[in-house]
Amino acid sequence: MLLLKSSEYGIQLVLYLLKSPTEKFITIKEIANHLDVSFFQLSKVANKLIKSDVLLSYTGPHGGVRLAKDPEQLKLFDIVTAIEGPDVFEGCVLGLGHCGEDNPCPAHNYWKAAKLVITKMFKEQTLDEFIGLEINSNKELRML
Repeated sequence: MLLLKSSEYGIQLVLYLLKSPTEKFITIKEIANHLDVSFFQLSKVANKLIKSDVLLSYTGPHGGVRLAKDPEQLKLFDIVTAIEGPDVFEGCVLGLGHCGEDNPCPAHNYWKAAKLVITKMFKEQTLDEFIGLEINSNKELRML
C-alpha cells in the first residue's frame, strides 16, 4: 500500500484548509495555485472528498470548499479511503492479486507487519494534530 498522488493532493488540500477560518469557503483554484498542482486534478480529488463528507462545497461568487467536520473528528484514514476506496489498506504491496496468507509473495510477511503499523497510524492520526502547520508550494511542512 503506497499512496497515490491523488491521496497526497487530498491530504495537502485538507492541510491547506486547516489554516483557514472554518466558516470560510476557499476556491480550488486558490488551493491548487498555492500547492502548485493541477486545478483539474485537485478538483477531482475535492469531489471525492465532498462525496465522502470530508469537505463541504458551496457554489457561487463566494464558493469553494471547507472542512465538513471539526479537525479532531477527521482522521487521515478518512481522506485516503475517500480517494482510494476502502480497500486501500488491504492487498499486496506489490499489487499482486494472488498474494495472501495461503500464497504469499516474497514481500508479504514484511509488508504485513508494516501495514498494521501504517493502518493504525492513519486510523488514529486526527487533523487537529496538524493545526499550526502549513504546507508550502515546495511541499514542505512548517510551523505557522
